[in-house]
Amino acid sequence: MNGNSHLATLLAICFGLLLLTWQDTPLSPALTQRTGATTVNATDYSTLQAAVDALPKSGGVVHIPPGEYEIYKPIWVTRDNVRIQGAGPSTRIINRNQNAEHALTLEHKERPDEPLARLIRVEVANLRLSGNPKSGDGIFIEGIKELYLEGVTVDHHGEHGIRVLDSFQNPRIIGCSVHDNGLDGLYVLSGHDLVISGNQFQNNRDGISAHGSTNLCLTGNSINDHRRHGVVLEDASPSVITGNVIEECEGQTVALSKESRRSSITGNVFADNGAGITLNQSVDVVVSGNIFAGITAPAVKSSGQCKRVVVDVNAISE
Repeated sequence: MNGNSHLATLLAICFGLLLLTWQDTPLSPALTQRTGATTVNATDYSTLQAAVDALPKSGGVVHIPPGEYEIYKPIWVTRDNVRIQGAGPSTRIINRNQNAEHALTLEHKERPDEPLARLIRVEVANLRLSGNPKSGDGIFIEGIKELYLEGVTVDHHGEHGIRVLDSFQNPRIIGCSVHDNGLDGLYVLSGHDLVISGNQFQNNRDGISAHGSTNLCLTGNSINDHRRHGVVLEDASPSVITGNVIEECEGQTVALSKESRRSSITGNVFADNGAGITLNQSVDVVVSGNIFAGITAPAVKSSGQCKRVVVDVNAISE
């Protein structure tokens, strides 16, 4: 065998070994579950609370299939990194309690005794929570960081539809329908960095009310037919209210009071409300590019010691 034949044979052997090595090597390392988080099917448990409690400390997902689930005590979520997920409005939780207890409570288990105890990354999505005139809130939330509510219907509760207390670090409420509750559709106290977008609030006491809160963004919501006001901001700043439709509220369209500062109210449609925008002790406010229709009261009214208020280029008609 000549030298060229030896070289060809050697190259063929090397190429074969290289090919075998490449075939035995995975293109990427296999995914490994390291956190212990899991998915729980609620129908595998005797109660919804038992399903939630089955999650490990590291969290996970509780999937609630379609169906009606009657409860007489609040469902408590007390772990981090948890998502409660239904299958849309066909997943309906009905609160039969008549002692002013809530349907769903998101709160650290040590919170009543330890005010700094908090949860992080808690989500509720794609389900319906219904109450009765004697029940409490639809969703009671306290001390949550990175709260996320999406596609949730909350209706006919005796108190607030959604109550958010002392929650910050990017709470988001997106694409929810909150209607026919005894108190406010959304009530916020001491919230921070809230995004409230693409929701429907209808036939509550106030549509949205926020108190002692900062960095509020209200965009693209439909807020109508409330027994009192559309949006109430008290000692809340800064805030953006834009691209919303607020109509047929018996009281004020938007009420800013008690030194709410740095508020931009632009590009909204306000129709057939009992009163327009009221400013009381408000500072650094811009009201521009809005449509006020079917209004007989002043479109914008200020009282107290308001400072640096700009009202410009709005369309106003009776």
